[in-house]
Amino acid sequence: MAEICMVLVVEPSDLFREFLDVIVDHAGYDVVSVDMTEAAQQRIEQQRFDIVILASAGGGERIDPLRLAQHAAATGAQVLIILDDASHRRIFLKDGYSMLAKPFTPRALIAELERLRSRGALACEPRQPPA
Repeated sequence: MAEICMVLVVEPSDLFREFLDVIVDHAGYDVVSVDMTEAAQQRIEQQRFDIVILASAGGGERIDPLRLAQHAAATGAQVLIILDDASHRRIFLKDGYSMLAKPFTPRALIAELERLRSRGALACEPRQPPA
């Protein structure tokens, strides 16, 4: 049996971070979330994550989201960028990161997680719902 996928959610807003946590957890992933601060980079260094979601990227964070995305990708994690608006799209597009624009549906987020899991040939899978 494969390991449960570990997902790190990095988001400055407590409310939006909790919203993402609920969606990702309900989809069967183990999720950890942190604010968009130096704690995010430290968490990536301390623990292995299969997928890193950088939410609200380009929204005036306290750390550089592009550097954080590059750091996460260097650890082998698949990176999903959630953009507040299209103006920052080109910054992340050149490095080939997966992107999701606001507004989005929970179903679209889950579909993107599954696409990342298959694209990255990750040896993890979501938890199966109880019978």
